[in-house]
Amino acid sequence: MSMMNRKKIIIWAVITGMVLLFIWGNSMLPPDVSDGLSKWVTGILGFNRPGEQTDSMNHIVRKLAHYSEYFALGIVLWLALCGKIKPFLRGIVLQGFCGLLTAVIDETIQLFSQRGPSLTDVWLDYAGFLCGSLLALLICHIRAKRAEKKSEKETAES
Repeated sequence: MSMMNRKKIIIWAVITGMVLLFIWGNSMLPPDVSDGLSKWVTGILGFNRPGEQTDSMNHIVRKLAHYSEYFALGIVLWLALCGKIKPFLRGIVLQGFCGLLTAVIDETIQLFSQRGPSLTDVWLDYAGFLCGSLLALLICHIRAKRAEKKSEKETAES
């Protein structure tokens, strides 16, 4: 493995670790702090208008946050592993297992922060993770095809 590939793997591993710390750090927040943060984001997005059901909007923002965090995790984890695990099916299985395990650990952390864990949140997290993973897989596939065409073109020109 070349030094450049090692550097890329290390960079993506660090980014993946940072996303995990962000996700699990949010799960460690006490309920009142977490709720305040959600209300703050809801306000920034302009959903806290007088007379509206702000609790329902706050709930939607919380669920979108779950999905988005795991969407990002799916992307960065796949890019960290992109093409590194052979055979390909083993990489996909490992990716899927890591996403589900991360979501289960996330909800378990909430037990200790006095917030209730939710099975629906695990499934929502996992759905976001799978969608992010699929997007990253598609990006890696397109890049590999472009590199293959470029290599074929260079070979033909030689």
